[in-house]
Amino acid sequence: MKKKGKINKTIDKEGEWEGFDDCPICQAMKNGKANTVEGLKKAFDEANKIKNKELKDNIIVENDKDKFIERKRKEIKQGLRNFLKEINHLMTADEILDEVLNDDNGEDFEDFVIFLAQDSMIEDPDLAQELAMDLFNYFPRKTLKGKSLAELMSFDELKKMEDAFQNYKKGLPTGGYSYTLPSDFENPKMTMKVANKDDLYYDAMEQINMGRVKEAEEFLKKALELDSNYVQTYVGLSCLYGNFGGSEKAKEYIKIAFEKTQKKFPKWPKKMIWGILENRAYLRAMQYQADLYADSGEKEKAIDLYRLILKLNPNDNQGARYVLAGLYAGVDGKKINQMFDNGNKNQDWDKLEKLVSIQNNKHNFWIEPKDE
Repeated sequence: MKKKGKINKTIDKEGEWEGFDDCPICQAMKNGKANTVEGLKKAFDEANKIKNKELKDNIIVENDKDKFIERKRKEIKQGLRNFLKEINHLMTADEILDEVLNDDNGEDFEDFVIFLAQDSMIEDPDLAQELAMDLFNYFPRKTLKGKSLAELMSFDELKKMEDAFQNYKKGLPTGGYSYTLPSDFENPKMTMKVANKDDLYYDAMEQINMGRVKEAEEFLKKALELDSNYVQTYVGLSCLYGNFGGSEKAKEYIKIAFEKTQKKFPKWPKKMIWGILENRAYLRAMQYQADLYADSGEKEKAIDLYRLILKLNPNDNQGARYVLAGLYAGVDGKKINQMFDNGNKNQDWDKLEKLVSIQNNKHNFWIEPKDE
């Protein structure tokens, strides 16, 4: 009978472990350090550490850039299929990829996002923009001589781009990443041939996604030249500087965006639904200003503005009810964000929902829309 906690040896000859030098479990068994449950567990833990290191930031360390791009394309295409199925899109994934390839037909990035989302009347329109970014980064386009942006980069630059984009999707700083195409490639987004403020804004957002600060700034400044009262441009500038360390500039543009929103609406409308694209800039300007009030200790002003946002857009696509509930409960925005992160990690948002329920019962700030 074996002693408790002992593991039978399966291989005793040292030579039979040749070729397994990079396997912590094999090496532990070879050296007699895996003969107990505890020893074997340590070996597995070491193996997991190595695996996690290789999978850092969800990027598998590969020596072949082509294999990396191939893997990303498979992931993106599967995500595209799921997205199209979810919203009952009229086109197939292959037809969408044909649209990406033929982007030299005059269609700009904003139009492509709207086309992908079928007029953007979906629950999470930002998902359409993120998916469009992935498609434009990893799939061939005629404007890039039949190549993808990823193919034109070195492998190191490609991984930096992927890191920056994943951070952007998580709402984290992108680290100031920037990339410029080789000089023999003309980037249609960089020429500013289309003098349209909406086009320029969405082109700027594309550049922000990629961490290209200078290029994004150029697009937004060009948009201001076309219309100095366009709220969406100021929202874009606040995002640009907020993501890349210019906090004072970000605050300045938030204030301008909110002031111009107030000027646009001397009397607030009864509703300002998120599903209408034009409304989003105004709702974002209001939310960012409310955040500023909260951060600067102007609690009552923040509360009034968050309550107004929820009244105008009760579907609350921005999550204002959580921040407002936190204000009433004495929980700051950073803590609310941390609760969101924990909720996303554990797929359990009960604490946040309970916070909203308790504070809403006390202060009556939100009427949850009924499903039709």
